[in-house]
Amino acid sequence: MPNDDQTNRVGQPEDMRDQAERCRRLSRSVYDRATSEMLAKMAQNFDRSAEAANEG
Repeated sequence: MPNDDQTNRVGQPEDMRDQAERCRRLSRSVYDRATSEMLAKMAQNFDRSAEAANEG
């Protein structure tokens, strides 16, 4: 179970970049093309969200 520090960090740019990297790693490791493409798009979305959070 996450502690208060972890809960407060949800949505932080560095966490979003970590999620993007996880999605990219998974995307490269699955053999189903649709799943791989979906994970790649999720990675892009996490990267965009991290950038937006840095700008805002």
